[in-house]
Amino acid sequence: MPDDAEMSVSKILIVDDITDNIDIIRKFLEPQRYHIFVAMSGEKALKIASAVLPDLILLDVMMPGIDGFETCRCLKDNVLTAHIPVIFVTAKKEAISVGFKTGGVDFIGKPIQQEELVERVKLHLQMQDLQREQREQLLKAEKMAALGELVAGFTHEINTPIGLGITAITHLKDETRALQKDYAENKMTKLQFEDYVQECAEVSTIVWENLQRTVELISSFKQISIDQSSEVRRGFDIKQYLSQILLSLHPKLKHTPHQVLLEGDDGIRLDSYPGYIAQIVTNLVMNSLIHAFDKGDKGHITLCVKRRQDQLELCYHDDGRGIPEADVSRVFEKYFTTKMGKGGSGLGLHIVHQLVTEKLNGTILCTSAEGNGVQFDITLPMTVD
Repeated sequence: MPDDAEMSVSKILIVDDITDNIDIIRKFLEPQRYHIFVAMSGEKALKIASAVLPDLILLDVMMPGIDGFETCRCLKDNVLTAHIPVIFVTAKKEAISVGFKTGGVDFIGKPIQQEELVERVKLHLQMQDLQREQREQLLKAEKMAALGELVAGFTHEINTPIGLGITAITHLKDETRALQKDYAENKMTKLQFEDYVQECAEVSTIVWENLQRTVELISSFKQISIDQSSEVRRGFDIKQYLSQILLSLHPKLKHTPHQVLLEGDDGIRLDSYPGYIAQIVTNLVMNSLIHAFDKGDKGHITLCVKRRQDQLELCYHDDGRGIPEADVSRVFEKYFTTKMGKGGSGLGLHIVHQLVTEKLNGTILCTSAEGNGVQFDITLPMTVD
């Protein structure tokens, strides 16, 4: 994860095909000590923006190849760069309305005035900081909500094995008391004793199995809850950890006919933030339960993990109704949902994207076709920097 010093330096991408213009902007912004990136074409700007994720883009309009308007459209169509504010820098005032329609947030005229440039840049960087703060608060709120659901589900789930164990041991206690009474009164028969021994064996099995189930639940809950309530980086076996996450989700899954499968390579160890991964998988599963299946469906959810050199590939797939083609590009947008008021907040997948890209330095791609389910391909570094 980046340290505080790195995070405090704002990144600005200057896009212009004329070196003199770039030099002027650099000179004006130099006293602010921003981290400056440069692209001399729209095509290059798209690559740099996706790679470094700048906090602000200063974009010329008239350029060879794809112009500034088309560059801005492409930036806004890419889920990785859609949130980055774009300020158009141009001498053409008639371009202002077109610029706003393509996704620009502001306009700076040429010739560039230093004071205007510095103030506009500062303003939009401050707005970005506020939005970033809001995203952090959103992540924290979602984390606490998920943890609250985990606690409620765990409390309900653990009642079952404990209740069965108590019922079984209470029955054995009554049988023992009756046998003791008959033994004290010399009324105990051989058959009665044999029945009691058989009863002890059966009750012991019931109690043992339910205690084991309780231990598994507590162990899973303890680890997942610690991970979700903190931001601790540690080494862990990803497939084993996914098993724990799915165990913690059992209270939600057991009331559905759907089957969850965990596949892939064993023994893959990550040095990362397991709490974020728990939140990602939880949100994906809940998204499938809310959106993917119709009443009466017996759906399948599959998680598959593979290692590709220094990258982990986590593929999540459900065979539900899928997503309309027009909506696939919007699934990670904040508040976008087809189930508003019916269990969908429009935040689940937005937060998944934030966690994957901002917290774990990874990538996530959604593919779907209506009627053919949905797939999320997540790539994470084996070691988070």
